[in-house]
Amino acid sequence: MYGASESRFRPRTVAITFMTSDTLSLVLQAVGGALADTADTLPQQRKGLDVMIAGLLLQAISLTAFLLVVADFALRCRKGKLDTDTTRKQTREGRLFKVFLASLLLATVAVLIRSIFRVAELWEGELPLAARLRFSQADWQTQVFREISGMTKSISSSSMEL
Repeated sequence: MYGASESRFRPRTVAITFMTSDTLSLVLQAVGGALADTADTLPQQRKGLDVMIAGLLLQAISLTAFLLVVADFALRCRKGKLDTDTTRKQTREGRLFKVFLASLLLATVAVLIRSIFRVAELWEGELPLAARLRFSQADWQTQVFREISGMTKSISSSSMEL
């Protein structure tokens, strides 16, 4: 639409690079989530969360690189000579195309911000809500069992003292 000659990279190279990176980051997030969800202990769950963090970091880094490539291309297009084909020029100047580009930019930035916040949240040790509920329920059951066991022991030791 704007002219591949203005890009530092071939469009195919950009597409393949970022689709591969995005796919890999989503696979890492899915595998990490599965590992964390099926973990029986907190250390095992932490390993799953670490894999999720790696996927989120890869996503954040690749989205940042993608936005830098897009920004570079946009600047080069503003300074350079655009394709003067009438149909392409009308499309570029159309409101619908501008809304599409703005929406694409907004969605990309929103995913980037979400990824950065999730990395920070998980890095701080904050478990996802489902994991917190699962382990808090297990911890609660363990605590109740300990209290019941403790009460039983104290009752039996009290009766021996009599």
